[in-house]
Amino acid sequence: MLRIFQTSILALVILLSGCTTLTGPSKNNPLPKSELRTALEQMRAEPVEIERPVVVIDGWLNYGGASVIKRELKDLTGGEEDLFVKYHYPLIFTTLESNARKIVKMVEERWPSDDPEWTTEVDAVGFSMGGLIARVAAESPREGKKLRKRLKVKRMFTIAAPHKGTGWWIRWAAIDQMSWAVSIWGGSYRSWLDERLIEADYDLYCYGQGNDWIAGNNFEAAGYPEIKARGLFLFSHTGSYGNYRHLADIAARLRGEDPIVPDP
Repeated sequence: MLRIFQTSILALVILLSGCTTLTGPSKNNPLPKSELRTALEQMRAEPVEIERPVVVIDGWLNYGGASVIKRELKDLTGGEEDLFVKYHYPLIFTTLESNARKIVKMVEERWPSDDPEWTTEVDAVGFSMGGLIARVAAESPREGKKLRKRLKVKRMFTIAAPHKGTGWWIRWAAIDQMSWAVSIWGGSYRSWLDERLIEADYDLYCYGQGNDWIAGNNFEAAGYPEIKARGLFLFSHTGSYGNYRHLADIAARLRGEDPIVPDP
């Protein structure tokens, strides 16, 4: 009953959270709102040809974040529709590896690769649990799992991804393998990902907001500090995918321009 109650509350939070926001400047995301608005207007007015496809991966319980992220990044870059794909998955009872396999299959079908080990090179954007799925897809399966191609990622952008585990409220709601992996019991899975990250050849950017009681402000990955924005007091996690401070910086990097936020 407790887990059902927690899931119901989370669903209500999702429904109440806004799609896009523009929060004020923070310590390591200091650009004033007026200058950020100007940058956003310029990007919309000056479309560019992005260098590679972009794969956007949604969070646990499918918040709808992938749809917002895909729409906004396409708008801010001017990239062609066929260069963006989004990935949703069943609400619960899937695994990080099963979703990684589906993403690899999706990329292979859209942009086939002759390489027996790697897909076509992409940039990946993962919201919440989607950030961990992207990291798993970029690695070979854990020992004992059936082999597959690896997602060849040039740059990985994660938004509110619980790289170091979830916040206090959600830690006990481990109802499937994915939520287990980021719970207080899933440290071994996160340790495996961090060990693999040492040898990863993609650039990783970890975005997050304050007051995130779901991800618990645990946005940093091993050796990769967070790029943090000011968050709303309520619904910070579910609203973070639509924070223009994150989206503007990701879009600038996709465009090959100077980032909005200096590299941490």
